[in-house]
This record gives sequence, C-alpha cells and structure tokens, in this order.
Amino acid sequence: MKTYIWTIPTRLIHWLIACFIIAAFVLGEEDASIDWHALAGLTVGLLLLFRILWGFVGPRYSRFVHFALTPSMAARLSPHKQGERRIYAGHNLESSWVMLAIYLTLALVVVSGFMAYSGQEGAFSIVSISVSNAGLWGDIHESMLAVLWILIAIHLAGVLMSFLSERQLGAVQSIFTGYKNVIATEARLNKGQKILSVVALLLLFVFLLFGIRNANNAVRKANPDVESYNDDDDD
Repeated sequence: MKTYIWTIPTRLIHWLIACFIIAAFVLGEEDASIDWHALAGLTVGLLLLFRILWGFVGPRYSRFVHFALTPSMAARLSPHKQGERRIYAGHNLESSWVMLAIYLTLALVVVSGFMAYSGQEGAFSIVSISVSNAGLWGDIHESMLAVLWILIAIHLAGVLMSFLSERQLGAVQSIFTGYKNVIATEARLNKGQKILSVVALLLLFVFLLFGIRNANNAVRKANPDVESYNDDDDD
C-alpha cells in the first residue's frame, strides 16, 4: 500500500539544501568566487531556518516530534514489524539522530562561515558585524565542514543500506515521489502550511534575485575601502 509521507515542501527543502551545499563547496575553492560562495552559504542558512521552523509547524513525519530518538519513541511511531525489523513511515532511529546532527553541524558551518567572511572580507558591514579573530572562525568553519561531510557520508551509507535491504518499502524513492510502501496515516498540508510554504519560497526567490544581481560586493557596498578578490592591481 502506497502512503504519502513526504510532502512537496519537505522534499523541496531537502534537495535545495543539498544543492546549495554542493554549490557553496565548489564556489569556495577559488578566491575569485568567494562572494558567490557566501551567497550560497547564506542561502543554506535560510533554508535551514525554514527546515527548523518546519520541524515544529510542518506536517506529519516532517515535525521533530515524529523523529524516533529513543527506542520507546521508535516503538510508538513504528508499531508495525516485518520479522524483527520495525517498519517506519518517517525517519527511523538511526536516521533521526543523523539528520539532527546534520542540521546542528550545518548551522555551525553557516554561522562560522558568516563570521569568518565578515572579518576577512569586511563584509556585511551593513549590519555592523565586527570580527576581531576571523582566522579562528575560519578554522572552526573548516572543522565543522569536515564533520558535516562525515555525517553526509553516514547519511548516504544509510540510504544505500535502505535501498539494498528495504527496497520493497520504497524509502529511497520516497524522497523523489513522496510515497512509501507502508501502512500509515498520510501526511497532508493544511492551509496555514501551504501559505507558509509559498511565502517562504517567494522570500527565497527575492533573496536570491538580490544576491545574484549584486554578487560582486553588493553585500559590502557600505564598506567601499575593502578590495575585492576580483580587483586587479593595474598600477
């Protein structure tokens, strides 16, 4: 029996975060693209903020109360078994902890990157941020990024194991289609959740439109004395 588990906003936020993490990583490899790296990183931060909010006000299975964080919660959220294995409609015990760890680490990556970029590039002076030790924040940023890659690797390993051992449940396919082959209550969006999703998507579009149109130093236009990585010294 196919059951609708992951709604469109939940799936969309998952893939947008993944895409912008990759974009931020690629753009961070060269000094010339550091402003674009910062834009991608800030976008990840905004998406993460929405995902955290969604974890409290979103639909069934997307809310944090539906994360199986303890064996007793797992038993309550997953009363059905297939042999000795519990059948989860949402996140299982392991994936619940991994996803929370990813969210926490990702938040630290974004915050530390924001602080390091602010101090090193003189950026975001529009919000009066001053960082005296940007190098320390840069080290924290790199360390948290390494932890994030490890957690992502664990997550992908879990996805592969689920695909190989529980293919009949359609857990991997569900992040694309929203449906799992389980007997459970379907996730549905109420009116407020639909409105919130549309508003969040529009705000993200406006933010990206502003960021893309002003990628070269627009975020630090209040500090014209700071030189861009793209500026050539032709004197």
